[in-house]
Amino acid sequence: MYESPNISVEAPKFVTDFKKFPGIANGCLNFQPISDYVSQAQKFFDLALIVGAHDFWDKTVEGQPVPCTLTKDGCPVQASLSRFQDEKFEEQSVFMKGHTAQAQYGRRLLSWFAYLHIQQLLPSNRITQVCQDLFGQPVSEAVVFRAIQNTYDRLQPFENKLIHLLRKAQGIGVDESGLRVMDKLHWLHAVVTPLLTFYGVHQKRGSEATDYFNILPQFKNCMVHDFWKPYFKYDCTHGLCKTHLLRELKFLLEENGQTWAAGCFLSLATSPESE
Repeated sequence: MYESPNISVEAPKFVTDFKKFPGIANGCLNFQPISDYVSQAQKFFDLALIVGAHDFWDKTVEGQPVPCTLTKDGCPVQASLSRFQDEKFEEQSVFMKGHTAQAQYGRRLLSWFAYLHIQQLLPSNRITQVCQDLFGQPVSEAVVFRAIQNTYDRLQPFENKLIHLLRKAQGIGVDESGLRVMDKLHWLHAVVTPLLTFYGVHQKRGSEATDYFNILPQFKNCMVHDFWKPYFKYDCTHGLCKTHLLRELKFLLEENGQTWAAGCFLSLATSPESE
């Protein structure tokens, strides 16, 4: 893919990339080989971007990319090549950033594995089958699991920042819902604002779990919840969830015949301040 402007836009595919410096990753048109500077070629497999060639090349002459006109000080590719030559790296391998082996999977492909498993709920054995069916190249389930673990590790700084922002938010909504992990009941705990969402899975439903995630113990503003007792242990302002209140009022009216609940229901349902 990196050696020709004729990028396939019909379907994703495995890409073998070697001997050429990946200048387009840095927005550069310089495709000078670096085989003169390194003793080994590197190969990695990744998904082709489903985009037109114009996203990578500003100009072409007879189907070939125009050489980069930037000076080495302004071009990351030429600067790197100059460094390779000046420091005489001929006797060692130079790998692209993020790639440490002669043959390995690229980040887009690994991210795709994690996306299919986590977001699309596709089992690992089905992912290996998809790769075989679409690309003619199987992958092991161990690769899928490693991709998921790597994604988890790389998101740790984001999670730390998310927790910090939720602790300082003016208002949060909290809830918990049952789900099964390895056929055993666990609980999905959620802490949300209009812009932020935290999900945490724990074996426990109550304060043992919420203390473990360490958001609510340090929260001091307004927490909206379904008035479940464990939430009231936290020293903050408490708000009762409108949806749950409406549900309770409807139950009192329809099941217990409490006609006064109808007025409360209409008042709460039509009140803009309660949204």
